[in-house]
Amino acid sequence: MWQNAGYPRSPGKDLSKIGPNRAKLSPRENRTTLTGSIAGLPGRRHEDGTEASLLGEAPMNVTIAGIGAPYLEYPRKAHHDPARGILGGSVAVALFHAAQLLRPRGIPVSLYGLRGNDSAGNRLVELLSRTSIHWDHFIQTPGETPQARYARDDKSPGEGADPPSQPAGPPELFYTPGVTETFRLKHIPESFYRHSITTFESTGTLAPLLSGLHKAVDRARAAGALTIVHDAPDSFLIPEGTSPGNHSDDSNTRSSCFHAAGGGSEALQPAWTATELLILTETRALALTGRSGASEAAREFLRRGVSAVVIACTGGDILFRSSAGTFQPREESLTTQPLPAYWEPFTGALVASLAEQMDQGKQALDLHQAVRWGIATSEYCRTQGSALASQHRPREKRERIREIFLTLS
Repeated sequence: MWQNAGYPRSPGKDLSKIGPNRAKLSPRENRTTLTGSIAGLPGRRHEDGTEASLLGEAPMNVTIAGIGAPYLEYPRKAHHDPARGILGGSVAVALFHAAQLLRPRGIPVSLYGLRGNDSAGNRLVELLSRTSIHWDHFIQTPGETPQARYARDDKSPGEGADPPSQPAGPPELFYTPGVTETFRLKHIPESFYRHSITTFESTGTLAPLLSGLHKAVDRARAAGALTIVHDAPDSFLIPEGTSPGNHSDDSNTRSSCFHAAGGGSEALQPAWTATELLILTETRALALTGRSGASEAAREFLRRGVSAVVIACTGGDILFRSSAGTFQPREESLTTQPLPAYWEPFTGALVASLAEQMDQGKQALDLHQAVRWGIATSEYCRTQGSALASQHRPREKRERIREIFLTLS
């Protein structure tokens, strides 16, 4: 079970010209009492009819930290103008949603990673400063900040492209890894392992770290953290210098912390047993387990020691399975149509729901509720046309997502 870890206070280093982290969080003693929660539970009331807090009488100090490779993503018409870049990266965007949803409850969310000492890095800091994410450990180091730009011939319908004859796949991006090519275990400070929820980006954008990432997952789990590994959606990124169509699109060959140890199942065992929740696509699930279907793959993950798994199936379903212990035992699937661009809101809201359940003092987490909230958030972003929707309207966003949540079964 997880440990009641307190929030490790940052020394407040000023690591850029933009200034120190100014994310504002509500004091825990003054947190807003809401009539509904992202844990999916209805608002509770006292016997006299007054509203009761959903946080429990003695909420634990839940904190979230994520290791990822944030990059500056250039919209199609922005070219290489950093001032027009937006936040990109699987864990970074997921943490954006988690922090926004959890801000009223004062649950802090921190991002750990590297950025360069260039204008793109300053732009990322500027963008993060507008969110509720703590970025004190998003360290500046000499070099180029990771960046991604669309392929020149990849236009949206609004830019004059012909209507597709069939559903289009995710847009192709050219990716420049920059300083993440130097990211190693030594860059993860001790404070990371003191958080109660730790999330890891196990994709090609963090390739240099993957060979030892299972050690970090194991260390966080040993410290009592709920460990979450994201092994999904940056597969559409193309290394800079590769022509569109000439890169390998076989996600079976992509790196992962589960492959990093090399060899057979015995070498993989530490990563499996240290992972409480694995979130990935069906293609990856089948490749890692050798099974022919998502349901069989989910069972195999649990057999190998993973506590719970969430699989985004090719047909549009979200399949999840969990064993008894940290989670309530379940094996279910929910039908949805999550677009690849809205996968990060799904995972961010799922993590936020689990954090709130922990904050309420639940002894066994309900993955069904968390997945429903993730689907609702993904659907909300789809209606807004952006994975970074409603950046400045968190309360309105939360209420709208809850309305969608209540329609899901």
